[in-house]
Amino acid sequence: MGRSTWSIWDPFVAVCFELTSPARSLPRGRGTEVHTASVATPPIEGSFIVSETRDGQRVAVVTDSTADLSAAMAEDLDLRVVPMSVTFGNETFISGVTIDDQEFYRRLDSAPTLPTTAQPNPHWFLEAWQDAADDGHEAVVSLHVSRELSGTVSQARRLAATATLPITVVDSRQVGGGLALMVLAAQRAARANGTTSEVVLAARRVGEQVVNRVVVATMENLRRGGRVSGPQALVGRALRVRPILGVQDGAIVPMGRTRTQRRAFDDIARELLDAFGDVPMAAVVTHAVAPSVAEMAVEVLDDVLDLRQHHIQVFGPVLGTHAGEGAVAIAAVPAALVAGPSGSEETTDTSDAPDAPDVTDTPDTPDTPGAARS
Repeated sequence: MGRSTWSIWDPFVAVCFELTSPARSLPRGRGTEVHTASVATPPIEGSFIVSETRDGQRVAVVTDSTADLSAAMAEDLDLRVVPMSVTFGNETFISGVTIDDQEFYRRLDSAPTLPTTAQPNPHWFLEAWQDAADDGHEAVVSLHVSRELSGTVSQARRLAATATLPITVVDSRQVGGGLALMVLAAQRAARANGTTSEVVLAARRVGEQVVNRVVVATMENLRRGGRVSGPQALVGRALRVRPILGVQDGAIVPMGRTRTQRRAFDDIARELLDAFGDVPMAAVVTHAVAPSVAEMAVEVLDDVLDLRQHHIQVFGPVLGTHAGEGAVAIAAVPAALVAGPSGSEETTDTSDAPDAPDVTDTPDTPDTPGAARS
């Protein structure tokens, strides 16, 4: 997502061919960028899913499709999602609107080159915000993918002044499951009739603590995108290299490599244990055409941690394009920051899943993950 393709995804290559790699600490969030002051927020209790909205909810929560929340979950939570677009050749689709995950991965599997993705059309922001106003909300917290990875936040901030109600745009400094956890926390606070500041603070607290890692199963999409050669991809496959990336300071950075996915999941779980101790945890596990591997990740987390809530979802086009088939991401945070330790709960969105086998930007500029800033 940004100016020219790939630079932020270069860590995939660096990790794959690094023969020795020292242990590295977990990438932790460094906070969010907002325009409003923060006030204390009440404890958030319950599960990920909230079935009813209290009368008079004042603040609506809006996010973008890089959170990878399914349409069903967004509807259950009364969330508004601004979609990115994806282009295969001369055909452009709107993520979750004119193309679903299953069709995306079907096309990706047969595409001669990788598709490109772009930040949302301004229309989608204005429509989501107006929908919130029409439903009686007094304000909106619009929580989006890190500005290090996309121009989405900058575009939202430019458009906010034209909305019919107050808009607070938040740079999450996250993507994928990390962003999803922040959105879930924000919506819990909003459903508790929180003010704008309370909703922002609920998201910020998660952003400051969340750990977000991606385990890559194959280098095939790197090869197809022209970032590694065929022989390099063959070497990576022969060595069973599994690159591990993390989100740190809003960017995607290399964290290490392993030979098996299970080992990678175990390493992540134990680093989470070192970071947070035995506190109850909540996790979002995101996969690309690998539901059984995602379940394995949950099993490993549950074996090592006090896993109280977890949610399994599918990589959408923005991250799925480059993570490649079999990739699994784990984002986790103490459960008290998201829903409270109310017992073990699971939510799994697989209805659309394929079966396994501040920057200067232009709205129409390709927004492919890993793009360099100009």
